[in-house]
Amino acid sequence: MASVRFFAAAAEAAGTESELVHADDLGSLLDRLVELHGEELGRVLGRS
Repeated sequence: MASVRFFAAAAEAAGTESELVHADDLGSLLDRLVELHGEELGRVLGRS
């Protein structure tokens, strides 16, 4: 399980500042975050 903290545009896109997410690796974590919060968060993370 990963503890994820969002800041600035990522927090706005996710609608939260933090959450716990189950993922086995970074790729899975990023995919899961986009599933949970949508493509806008995916775009923000892609620029990070």
